[in-house]
Amino acid sequence: LEGLTVFGKLTLNEYAALQVGLTFIGDDDVFPYPNDGLDLFVNLPLQRKIGEGLLYGEFGYTVQGGDLDTNDYFNFGIGYAFLVAEEACLNVELAGEEGQLGTSWNNTLDLLLGANFIVDERLRIAPFVTFGLYDASPDFSLGSTLEVRF
Repeated sequence: LEGLTVFGKLTLNEYAALQVGLTFIGDDDVFPYPNDGLDLFVNLPLQRKIGEGLLYGEFGYTVQGGDLDTNDYFNFGIGYAFLVAEEACLNVELAGEEGQLGTSWNNTLDLLLGANFIVDERLRIAPFVTFGLYDASPDFSLGSTLEVRF
């Protein structure tokens, strides 16, 4: 488990938001950024409707807690999502992280192919597959996001 994340998002305008949150209860062995404490992050998600889809991106920074020899890092990404049904869309994105220790062992860039399924107004499931583009990235990974809104 990469971690349990709790966050809040403030809409700045129709194209941008500010997101602040915490990640905890993660595994020490998740590469490249283990979670052995409380991580604090701030992100600036951006979006704009283009054609039938949505162009989106995000820039952010994470401060890692805990006692492992880990590292704070910048995260970034850009993607495009297109609607295939009223409750489902497909997306493709490039997403990366760049650590601040001055080494490349934890700098990643991945190509992500995924889907988003809106179960109801409070529940979203987003399975994905990634292909690593940098040497430090996992060659291949499968995952899913489960988002529950309160």
